Amino acid sequence: MIKFIFLYVKYMSDFTENIGKCPQLVIYLTFSLMSIIASLITTNNMYNESDVKGKDVNMFNHLVMTVLIAGLFYFLCAYDYGTLAWILLLFPLIILVLMFLFIYGVFSSISKVNKNEKETDKERKRVNNEEFKGYQGKTTYAKF
Repeated sequence: MIKFIFLYVKYMSDFTENIGKCPQLVIYLTFSLMSIIASLITTNNMYNESDVKGKDVNMFNHLVMTVLIAGLFYFLCAYDYGTLAWILLLFPLIILVLMFLFIYGVFSSISKVNKNEKETDKERKRVNNEEFKGYQGKTTYAKF
């Protein structure tokens, strides 16, 4: 029993040391806790009172995924793969920024094409409706 307590204390000291040098895990657990709370609030409104099983399965999946990914961050930091942990933590944010840039680029190019089409239509209508002031026909008749 004493050996078990000694191993537990040693493991806990290693655990707190690794948590101290792993801000990625702390950030992930903070966001996961907020996500679980938000999921609890929204799933209470989405599911009927009779569908308690669906709500329980949803929360169980959320908790299991949180524990698995937190374990992954813990072991990455414990074996000094902090850079990989940062990349893994920031990967969704990087993808989100790239998606926004892509969508912004697509819509700005579509807007530019539509603007050019409107300008050419406007120019075409102006030219068709405008009297040609620069052209003055000669009214002199040929004399025989």
